[in-house]
Amino acid sequence: MNQPPSRPGIPGYTKTKDQLELDAVKSLYADFTKAYEAKSVSQVLRYVSPDWEAGDGTSISDLQTSLSGTFSVFNELKCAITNVQASKSGQRYKVTYEMAITGRIFAQNIKHEEKSSVTEEVAFENGRPVIVRTVTGNFWYFE
Repeated sequence: MNQPPSRPGIPGYTKTKDQLELDAVKSLYADFTKAYEAKSVSQVLRYVSPDWEAGDGTSISDLQTSLSGTFSVFNELKCAITNVQASKSGQRYKVTYEMAITGRIFAQNIKHEEKSSVTEEVAFENGRPVIVRTVTGNFWYFE
């Protein structure tokens, strides 16, 4: 029986469905970062389920309001998501990562930075990954 090689990069290698999903989940966060830095509420919400919820009771409506406020206050936003770890749990993925957001208001020479350790659940809706629940995301540093 001729089976495909077991490692990426080898001709004939075929990724499993779980490997493809895991790649898509990790790509979600790269795309989310770009949307956040573009200060586009609609683009950010593209990566969040309409049924999204947070562990602290925050709703999708609250998130939209918060994003709109943040995006209008700051002239520039930089978002860095690092140490992304994802593992499948049933039909969802548990994702943990570190996030650092730096906002600048040029006219007042203000720089504001927030860092957070985040745990989220990601599911596939209509064939693409979306954040369905933010379990934790405590901000622990302000500058």
